[in-house]
Amino acid sequence: MFRAGIDTIRVVVDHVPEFQSLIAMDIDPKEKVKFAYFGYVTGSKDDPDKTIEFHLDQNEIVMHFPECNECWEIIEEGKNLSGFTKPSCSYVRGLVYQVAGVIKEVKSVTSKEETCRLTGAEECRFRITFELG
Repeated sequence: MFRAGIDTIRVVVDHVPEFQSLIAMDIDPKEKVKFAYFGYVTGSKDDPDKTIEFHLDQNEIVMHFPECNECWEIIEEGKNLSGFTKPSCSYVRGLVYQVAGVIKEVKSVTSKEETCRLTGAEECRFRITFELG
């Protein structure tokens, strides 16, 4: 599922002129990364003030999803969650990874799901780090 998240963002980039324009802009790369995540969150109809923490001085972004769409269905259907012992939202992890990955000035990206609703947490939280090259 991680790979599917990555592929989804590639399709978005191929079909959304605003994202293509952002990638081509000649601005500070960290600001470009910030705008890309802001666009991703607002395009998903999430509130950026509640969803994103920017720590650009550390090349890091933290994303909070209290209603993560990947685990929402499992929780809403009341399925047994006892089998989930570690974060399990690999599709969303792929999405948030690739938002920075499509920016040419970004040399490498990591994304880690730190908490997951399927394991009893209040939110699914992802930490994205990136290195410019």
